[in-house]
Parts: sequence; structure tokens; C-alpha cells
Amino acid sequence: MLKSRFTRLIPLVLLGGALLAFSSCSSDKGTGEYEIFGNGFKDVSPVIAKVGEITITRFDFDTRYKELPTNVKRRFSGDNWEDRFLRFMVDEALVYQSALDAEIDKDPEIAQSFISYRRYIMNDGFKRLVLWEDLTPNQEDIQSYYDDNPDEFMAVGMVRARHIECDTEAEIRAAWDALQGEGRDALFAYVVGKYTENEESKKISGDLGWFNLNGYIGAIYAHKEFIEAVWDMPIGLNPPIKVADKWHIVEIQNRKPSRPLSLGEARPQIIDKLKPMVQQQKVKSLLAAKREEIPIKYFGDFEPGSGSTAEQIFNRALAAGDPQVQLDLYQILINDYPENEYKPKALFMSANIQLDRWQDRNSASKLLMQLIEDYPESDLVEQADFMLKNMSRRELVSPQSLEDLQKLAD
Repeated sequence: MLKSRFTRLIPLVLLGGALLAFSSCSSDKGTGEYEIFGNGFKDVSPVIAKVGEITITRFDFDTRYKELPTNVKRRFSGDNWEDRFLRFMVDEALVYQSALDAEIDKDPEIAQSFISYRRYIMNDGFKRLVLWEDLTPNQEDIQSYYDDNPDEFMAVGMVRARHIECDTEAEIRAAWDALQGEGRDALFAYVVGKYTENEESKKISGDLGWFNLNGYIGAIYAHKEFIEAVWDMPIGLNPPIKVADKWHIVEIQNRKPSRPLSLGEARPQIIDKLKPMVQQQKVKSLLAAKREEIPIKYFGDFEPGSGSTAEQIFNRALAAGDPQVQLDLYQILINDYPENEYKPKALFMSANIQLDRWQDRNSASKLLMQLIEDYPESDLVEQADFMLKNMSRRELVSPQSLEDLQKLAD
């Protein structure tokens, strides 16, 4: 019964527990179990409420409000929203105090939640605030991606048009005849107002705006069929056509042909595309440096080289369907096993996975150069050199077996 109660309380106390885990001794609101709001640092703002031993300051109030999801913030708006929100915080403090009274912090599951949440916050915060601060792909990588993927950076063709829509052929013919006349009665806007039966586009004189071949026109029910029917019409007024069960007169006002985006236009899109790769490279570099700096030891069945043989690990990696699992197995073989015939193969296969799966040329290059430097007599050196020189070729793929390796050099 007690464990069940603890489990149900986890969502209520997790945030408070996380804040508790990060509390600082510099706070003037007390330390430890009574600190559930604010940021844990010294707070000299006025106290606006007190719940038992728990104080709520103006800074606590403002900080807690910023934490709210957007949909909850909507609840606390309008008249007396601050009064209502403070009472919301008081309720949180009452539940938190009840959790302390129940000593749920002594439950192993809750203690694990504290540790897990702290680990996540620390790791994520370090990456965002330190490791990845101002991190962006370099100009060479941006240029290479732009050159290698031209199909991704095209401005689609656009057409601007306006129309008149009628239910019957007789009505559309009458509208067409009116457009052939002279004076005000022949103006497109006037004819639209008199003849069109599309009330939505009538409000804007039949103007459909700009659209592309795969676009959407909200004013037209059968918009896909309509776009396909008018896409190749010449600029100017075109005779009536029937699309689905409606008749239309369409005037093509302008066209913008499809064209390649310039590097400057494509740059924001490329940065968004490459940023995860650059961030991952930064993490890899950090881990490599830390492994050199900090001693790491494994014991018992986890000692390097124990358990499975190098051949078994290599074959399991080849057979694995998940590229990340393959990479993990190859890295164990590379890092943890004494010199053996499978290391150069694992280096080469790892490089291909990095290149094909994540387009990570930096990591792939390091692995291939390690292969060339450490195993100059290997049969794979020629292929590794080929990969280094042709890394920008889009047709290069990660081999599925050793028999595929030679194909990369053909």
C-alpha cells in the first residue's frame, strides 16, 4: 500500500524534488527540504506568502510563473490572475509539505527519480550552456553540403492568378462575354462581383494569390485539380474551363519559375540540417579528450577482451540491423581488444557508418586516417584512401558486408 502511494505521488513531487536537488546554500530562505521555489541562489525580494516553514517570495512567484506551460499560463490571466496564481503556489507547497511528512524522499523509487533528473539536467545543461554555446557549422561544411545536395535547395515555381467561378456553362459564358466588353462593366473585379458564385474569393475580387504546383488554395474546393488544370496556362485571360463540377475563368497574372537557391538563401536551412551533426561531433571530441584525461577501469566480466572474441563481436556487428548498434560493437572491438585482424575492418566499417548514416565526415575521416596510420599493410588501406579522397560523392554508401568493400573503389 505504501509503495503504491509513493508511485502515485511521483508526478507531484518530481519538480519540487529536482529543485531541492539543485538548491544552493547561499539562499536566505533556508536550505534543504523547505526550498521548493526560486533558483536556489540568494533571494532578497519581498516575502509574499508563508506556508508553514516554506516561504514564497516575489522572485519565487515570477520564476514559478515562467516555468508554466503555455496552456497553463492561459489559466492565469485576466482579473486577479496574480491572486489566483499565488494560491496555486500555496497549494503546491501544501502538497510538497505533505510529501515531506510522508517521508517519500526515503522511498528508493523517489530517490532514483531525484538522481535521474539531476543527471539529465546536468548533462543537458552542460551541452546547451557550455559545450554547444555559439556552436555552428563552419563555412567549409556549409559550402560542401550546398554543393553536394543541389536538389534540396530549389525555390519552387509559383503562379499568381485570379478567377471567376460559376455552376453552369451558360453562366460562365455570360461572364466571359462581359469581360470582352468595354468600360467599367468589363473590369475583372466588376465581373467577379456580378457573376462569381464563390463567395470566399468574391470578397477579394477573385484573387487567389501565389500558389505552387503542390500548394493549397483555400477558396477552391477542388484546389488540387484546379492547380493542375491552370498550371501551364499562359499569362493573361484564359477561356472558361471546367474543373470538377465548377466552371472557371482564370487570369494568370504572373509567374516565378523554379530556380536554385543561392548559398546565402540556403544557409539557414543548411545550418539547421548540420547543427545536430556538429553538436554530436563536439560531444565525441569531449569524450575522446576525457577518456585520455580520466582513468577508466572495468572489472570482472566487463574487463576489456573478456567474454566474446573479437571475431564474434565483429560478426555480430555485421549482422546487426541498427547502425548505432553496429557502431557500438565496432567501437568495443577497436577500443577494448588487443591487436587483432578485425581492428582495421572495424575502423573501416565504422567510418562508412559515420559517413552514410550521419554524414559525419569529420569522424569518418579520423577513423580512416587511423586505419591508414596504424595498419599500413592492411588490404583496406587502398579503399580507405579512396574514401578520404571521394568523401563528397553522394553515391558512397555503408557496406553491408566485407564483399561490398571492393565495390566502393570501382
